[in-house]
Amino acid sequence: MNQAHAKIRGDMNNTRGALSNLLGLQIVKAWNVFGTRYLYFAAPGLESGPGDPWIQMECPWRIERGDEIVAGSDDYGQRADDNTDPGWNPREEQTGHRQDQKLEEILGEARAGCIFNTRGELIVNGIEMDPLGGFRLSLSGGYTLSVFPATASGIQWLVSLPHGSLSLMDGHLSGSLPSRD
Repeated sequence: MNQAHAKIRGDMNNTRGALSNLLGLQIVKAWNVFGTRYLYFAAPGLESGPGDPWIQMECPWRIERGDEIVAGSDDYGQRADDNTDPGWNPREEQTGHRQDQKLEEILGEARAGCIFNTRGELIVNGIEMDPLGGFRLSLSGGYTLSVFPATASGIQWLVSLPHGSLSLMDGHLSGSLPSRD
């Protein structure tokens, strides 16, 4: 693919505006649907509810701490350390993946198919963007969420807020969100 086809089309200020709505909020829940990772945000100490912000990640992503990758998109499909099921099939099972194991180590508690943050960390305190539609959220506790599209086709990510959404799909940023006051 030549460089012209990989260029992101759309207003990067919309991305900054969408992500700025997450400043001060905490990752409170992680949920997986066959490799698509959802992260839910709420005020620190609260559980997420209807209308709270969330990010859907279809593209590669990772959570870093210092110079270490502690969890990432490629951990999905890898067997968790405690998964002893001899018939486990990573393409057919939503549980037993290393990704869930690692996120539980960071967040604290798995229950009812979700992983809940039982710690005081992972509050969004900074945002960086790249010109190709990727972004980094600096999080309390020394963590960083890095989201980096690896193709210009298909949906890469979606940010949903109470009054709108923004997505990167087929190399286009689309949607509308209110700016944070």
